[in-house]
Amino acid sequence: MAFSRLIILSAFYSAAYAGSWTEPFEYDYIIVGGGTAGCVLANRLSANPSISVALIEAGPTVFNDSRVLSVSPGGPAWNTELDWQYTTTPQVYANNSTLLYHAGRDLGGSSTLNGMVYLRPTADEVDSWSALGNPGLTWDNLLPYFKKSEHLQLPTEPEALLDTSYEASFHGFNGPVKVGWGNDLNTTGYGRALNSSWQSLGFSWNLDPNSGDTAGLGLFPLEKDTVVNIRSDSARSYVLPVISRPNLHAFTNTTALDVNLDGVGAHHGPRKAVVAKGVNVILPSGKKQFLRSKREVILSAGTYRTPGLLERSGVGNPSVLRNMSVTLKVNLPGVGAHLQDQWLLNVIVNPNFTLESLTIGWNARPLTASLTAADVFEDDLDTVAAQLYKDIPSYARILSEASGGAISVQAQEQILRLRADTFFKKGVAIGAMIFQVFGGNHWVTLPLSTGTVHSSSDPSRPNLNPNFMQLPWDIMVMQRLSQIQRKIFASPEVQAALGPSATVEILPGYSNVPANASLAQWTAFYRASLAPVWHAVGSAGMRRRDWGGVVDTKFRVYGVQGLRIADASVIPLELNGNPTSTIYALAEKAAEDILADCEIGKGKPWS
Repeated sequence: MAFSRLIILSAFYSAAYAGSWTEPFEYDYIIVGGGTAGCVLANRLSANPSISVALIEAGPTVFNDSRVLSVSPGGPAWNTELDWQYTTTPQVYANNSTLLYHAGRDLGGSSTLNGMVYLRPTADEVDSWSALGNPGLTWDNLLPYFKKSEHLQLPTEPEALLDTSYEASFHGFNGPVKVGWGNDLNTTGYGRALNSSWQSLGFSWNLDPNSGDTAGLGLFPLEKDTVVNIRSDSARSYVLPVISRPNLHAFTNTTALDVNLDGVGAHHGPRKAVVAKGVNVILPSGKKQFLRSKREVILSAGTYRTPGLLERSGVGNPSVLRNMSVTLKVNLPGVGAHLQDQWLLNVIVNPNFTLESLTIGWNARPLTASLTAADVFEDDLDTVAAQLYKDIPSYARILSEASGGAISVQAQEQILRLRADTFFKKGVAIGAMIFQVFGGNHWVTLPLSTGTVHSSSDPSRPNLNPNFMQLPWDIMVMQRLSQIQRKIFASPEVQAALGPSATVEILPGYSNVPANASLAQWTAFYRASLAPVWHAVGSAGMRRRDWGGVVDTKFRVYGVQGLRIADASVIPLELNGNPTSTIYALAEKAAEDILADCEIGKGKPWS
């Protein structure tokens, strides 16, 4: 009976809405989006039985769906009803190609269909967020939240246990999200050949890429329950264990339309404060319903959808809202204006692989490699650094213009200088590689190119423009990464480990991109062959308001009382690692901030 509490809301409304639902549509907290962050918030905020929580999710529950339970990185849920299947606008710097974006459309969000990689950013890049107007937001202050969410599992078989590589002090062992390695971990053969080739190029082994330094070759834990060998997604980790709570109401298959904002300036007299009063939704029956918030609304709809919810509610760039015929309530130009994502190139040297062999290899050898600017540019480092600092003013003008002026040239210059300092003065990783049975892929982890995402006439199809290959810096770094990965796959020991069919590079292929290819030749190939990494962040960034920020360090939306955002959209800049681990940590922090500000009996947080 307890299990039905979470599910019945969807089933009930699907049948019909006849007014027989007697409970009031009023909650202390309303969370919009049951994805990676939303499930964390639902769990933590409802832990106090005196606090009522509504969780709104457009998709269904998938606790027993085999496509979600699978530990395959090949995307069993991709291109199904559990996938939003977004498409980008034509990419003007990449042959006007339109690219597919996978994103989870179910309770658990993209944690139900991603590659299950648990990999954090570097300490220095998190520390740099403070300079964006986030005092106190540092690696040391965020690390406890990483650990709070994590439950690191280790193999029980001695041979597999010997293959693990981690530093225990950086990990949590009692959190909700099970991550780790199973008894199928086996880095012999291909893994050891890779490490030997890697170190022959002068690069190092990284004992633990989750320790705040990602540089080097190392093992990443997988987001899976290694005991039963199933994916450990956000809903399974945070919602399933607490579905019996009577104060937690999950509205699945329910679409949020906008946030109801009260207090827009009157025609006469002083302007009133803008306050979030609740959320307008469409129930599975098709009926429109207003859910009233007694305390706060928290948007957790993700990088692609949160900006649109703000814009349809009247919060955003005046010019964008004007084109949408939406009345401006809060002037916040940074909404949707600083989206960043990574793009990759696949390198295929072994055509003899299947989805099954890919899944086995992914779980047995979860190897990742990251390279710093010094690794990538070697003797050219000083020349390259000087050129980038020289290019910053022109890059800033390009980015400001692309944002429609939402972020000033001056602000963009400061952000770019901060970024360059992390490259050259802090030595953070700027590129990453994955190695698997087919070969691997690589990407620029900290691109400077910046895109946008805004609402469209169809809220489920946002205008998504990552602006891939917008700035020359990203292309130059990518060329060096391509050359390095080519060297690794050309080494005799790696070819021997992959088998006799791995002696010829199929993609890119030397007939397409010769060994001595120029930057122009590589650029032409990238334009025709790139693919998104689906690590988009920053569309409602946590930064200074005059630098295009949307939320402050406590996740509060500037200019609106009772409204917060907690999802990947608040991550202020693209980051190393994979975003999921950071989303979990930020959501844990957001829940703590919300509860600290809104203790029961002390009124609204903004009273």
